[in-house]
Amino acid sequence: FGAIAANFTHVGRTGDGLVAKMISQHIVGCLHTVLAEAVRLAELSGMDATMIPAAVAGGHAHGGLLRQLDPRLAARDFQPRAYARQLVKDMHMVEALAGGVGLPTPMLRQSCAMYEALLERGGAEMDVSAVVTMYET
Repeated sequence: FGAIAANFTHVGRTGDGLVAKMISQHIVGCLHTVLAEAVRLAELSGMDATMIPAAVAGGHAHGGLLRQLDPRLAARDFQPRAYARQLVKDMHMVEALAGGVGLPTPMLRQSCAMYEALLERGGAEMDVSAVVTMYET
């Protein structure tokens, strides 16, 4: 397992690993859109968006994805590290899982809609951080 992942956690029955992966994609997909929205809010308010990680350091909003993604969002660095089209595919899998267990996922649905709009604009091969462009006119 060391050849394919830095961390291995036995999560339960056969198939539960896929559920864990989908949960991760759910969190990542929604968090990317929240971070993109926050960056645009900072920018439109006149704040230097690159200061967000330092401003929230030590608080609950401070996290690894914020520190990694904020500079790329602020710089509009959409060099693919993870393709938007792949995240949309994963988010649809999460929606199917949630539907199968009867759980409404309005946050996921809204994030997915933002990414679907990005794909419609030709952003399928862009990095997932390109979702920030959906907040620009």
